[in-house]
Amino acid sequence: MVGVPKSTGCIICRKRKIKCDETWPVCTNCQKNGKCCPGQPARHTFRDVGPKLQGLVADELETSSLSSLDSLDSVEAGSTSSNTAKSRGKMTIVNEKWSNGCVYHKWRICASGDDLPSQKAQSRSPSRRSLMPQQPSLSVVENLARALVEGMSTGGHGYKLSTFGSFITDVPRRLGQNAALDAAVACLVSAQASLIRRKSAEEITDPKLYLSAVQNLQLSLEDPIEGLSSNTLCATVLLSMVEAMAGPRRGNRYLTHVGGARRLIQLQGPQSFQDSFAKDILRFNRGSVIIHAIYQRRPCFLVEPEWLSIAFDTTAVSDDDALYTEVLLLMAQFPSLLSAFAALESPPSSTSYDSPHASARAALLARLLDLKRALYRLELALNPRLADGRAAIELPSLLATTPVPTSFHFTSWRVAVVYACFWSLLLMANKLLLQMLPSEDPCSLADVFDLEQECRGVSAQICKMWEDAWARRPIGAFHTGLSALMSWEWCEDGVREWVVEGQNRLLEEQMGAGRGWRWDAESFGATAERLVGAVDGVR
Repeated sequence: MVGVPKSTGCIICRKRKIKCDETWPVCTNCQKNGKCCPGQPARHTFRDVGPKLQGLVADELETSSLSSLDSLDSVEAGSTSSNTAKSRGKMTIVNEKWSNGCVYHKWRICASGDDLPSQKAQSRSPSRRSLMPQQPSLSVVENLARALVEGMSTGGHGYKLSTFGSFITDVPRRLGQNAALDAAVACLVSAQASLIRRKSAEEITDPKLYLSAVQNLQLSLEDPIEGLSSNTLCATVLLSMVEAMAGPRRGNRYLTHVGGARRLIQLQGPQSFQDSFAKDILRFNRGSVIIHAIYQRRPCFLVEPEWLSIAFDTTAVSDDDALYTEVLLLMAQFPSLLSAFAALESPPSSTSYDSPHASARAALLARLLDLKRALYRLELALNPRLADGRAAIELPSLLATTPVPTSFHFTSWRVAVVYACFWSLLLMANKLLLQMLPSEDPCSLADVFDLEQECRGVSAQICKMWEDAWARRPIGAFHTGLSALMSWEWCEDGVREWVVEGQNRLLEEQMGAGRGWRWDAESFGATAERLVGAVDGVR
């Protein structure tokens, strides 16, 4: 019906011809009727942007009157440059169409003056154009920038791209300068639209867009100037975000892109991260760089003297960001401890405590204890904020089936990440300490008991974070992966099953029920062991 606006509700409500309240990601009608809500209709459709990103115009016969004549001439079969030059004076308008304030013309290349339209048809066009001024259509880059800006506030709290980091707000004005960045943004915006519509992991990473982004990134990396630019680094980071949105699956390249970003940051050097955009990218990547170093069991370069003042600068940041920086600074020390632990070939015998092996073991144990003392000092600042409600409010759990009676509701996503990282690091340090303490020494039995009790208490705190993560799903729940893995070992059997099922529920919200990869007890335990020193499941 003319004049009736297009519905923005979900497709199920539109088919049922009922009003959709548009409470994404699942509307109220679908919740009441047990339907799988497809979510908000996509606002943007992205196609293969390979040629478009190079500034080429699609070869169509019907195009905007603002397009160049050279583009239109290119569609004439068998035409040469000389023929095109001769025929420009004989191009005539055979059809005119108006839409959204723009005029669209269909042109024909005439062979002779006999094909010219009548004088009446020619006289209509100028008068009509004078009544409705032409408005230039947006370019590919402008449309891409607009889609990215909308993506920062599109969807519910857990779907907004702004959740990833403050550097996102500076990306739109940089589009059009770097082909790799343009392609990565197109891939990211498409992934967000697919995520909102709850498509599968394979659909979230659109193959054509992803291939175009990877190819353009490779070309940028081969350029001696662009390869070390902030735009190319940003493109690498955005592709890692796309992989994170697609979730764990076969062929996931998240760690590959994270490793590439880590290498680019290291090659650029600390002097390249003085402006606000580059510094924000570095701050956003600190956690992923540290996790990558933990997986690789290699010391993290961020703790080197020349990087410390840049990567962990707390000047002009909020209290929450300052606490997060302190947690990351301590976590950045853990990969070198894992590296030293891996260098110890085997436990020494009871008679070899004076050997170099025993000396290296004692030095590592001393470093671990120093880390624990630093964590306890930081805990003196974190615990009061949790107790007085500045960080979170502890309320009875909403779900009757949960084995956890109370839940934390944090004041912000950033605060939740602070506590998740702190408790995870505390469990990782304790796990490594338990492996270092000599089991045959009676004096260490009390220390082992105290460490295990502390691990159980910290794990109980981590379990209280699940409801808050569920409310911020899916992007706002990404931080729970590490803490859930580290707490799983110290939970009781019934709670262990609940932890695994909780992570699977978050994955289903991200990738759709019955689709994609799922956790089980074996994979959960093996991944947790690998984070604290196991090699291929063997300690």
